[in-house]
Amino acid sequence: MPFETLSPAVQIKIEALCASGCKQVNRIIQRGQEQRPLAELDGFSQEETRQILAVLTEIMAVYDNKG
Repeated sequence: MPFETLSPAVQIKIEALCASGCKQVNRIIQRGQEQRPLAELDGFSQEETRQILAVLTEIMAVYDNKG
């Protein structure tokens, strides 16, 4: 998913979550996959939440493949 096509609010949230570190991002992705509530994404629509989780997953895949 091209980052540039996302809304500014979604882009800012992704950047903020990434700044919190890999462990935190992985926890968010895990909770999202388990359909658990994500307080970090309160205020975002279901589609925006899906976009955020998809981009975070793509980002973390890069780190996982480097290990």
